[in-house]
Amino acid sequence: ARIDYFLQDWTYSRMLKCANVLKRPENTTRKIPLSFVKHFADLRDFIKTKDNAHLVTHCGSLLGWYRECSIIS
Repeated sequence: ARIDYFLQDWTYSRMLKCANVLKRPENTTRKIPLSFVKHFADLRDFIKTKDNAHLVTHCGSLLGWYRECSIIS
């Protein structure tokens, strides 16, 4: 792990809350359409190619946030 990258990313971080609970009921409808997920991933990849781009999560995982916020199931 690159501690210097982590410390730099930390300065750009902020809290992103999601109203969902960790386990959604089976009959819950998605808030974000599945068709959007591919575009979201493309945007993520594009941002990471730019200088000073910071895509970081703390106190949890980005995968967990995606799942909780209905980006993935």
